[in-house]
Amino acid sequence: MGNKKFLNTSVGKKVVMAITGQCFCAFLVVHLAGNLTLFLGQSHFDKYAKQLENLPMLIYPAEAVLILLALFHIGAALKLTLANKSARPVGYAVYNSKAGGDWASSKMFITGVFILAFLILHLVQFKFAERPDDSLYNVVFNAFTQPLWVGVYVAFIAILSSHLAHGFQSAFQSLGINHPKYTPLIKKLSYVYAFVMWAGYTTIPLWIFITDFIARSSQT
Repeated sequence: MGNKKFLNTSVGKKVVMAITGQCFCAFLVVHLAGNLTLFLGQSHFDKYAKQLENLPMLIYPAEAVLILLALFHIGAALKLTLANKSARPVGYAVYNSKAGGDWASSKMFITGVFILAFLILHLVQFKFAERPDDSLYNVVFNAFTQPLWVGVYVAFIAILSSHLAHGFQSAFQSLGINHPKYTPLIKKLSYVYAFVMWAGYTTIPLWIFITDFIARSSQT
């Protein structure tokens, strides 16, 4: 079977989603590591942000690759969802339990739509935001001193973590790595990974909000 024909099959689409999904899992780790420099203070985080922006030969190709990965991931998910709906009235799920799959599995496409909306919001609010004082740190800090944005981001990170918890383990299954000896371990690792991402990304807005609240309270 040719590569093009294979990619048009249900298995092929799941493989595309598995590979692109794992690439995004790796990106989230790298992105979180950079974001954690916020805890070191404004000078460290702004220096980190400037260093990235001053490497266009690295950043632009990396962003182009991420966009392509997103298009392949979303395209495969959409085609697979439509194919599943035309075959049976059941939403997309790479893995179904005897009870019909857990919430994360049966709602992968829906959580994926929320994640896409979150990504667009994230880019508009931070990457393309105006920086009057040329400080990305202040842009992030000012956003997360507002309860509404803290709540929005914490909610979206919870949705993202739910998506990751299922997607991480199902990716291995889609790639044929499915063995009674290793599958339980992979499943546990998927929950550990999702929890670490949830804790890391949630801690940032909460820490900024609490720090600002304490600072304001001490001034009154």
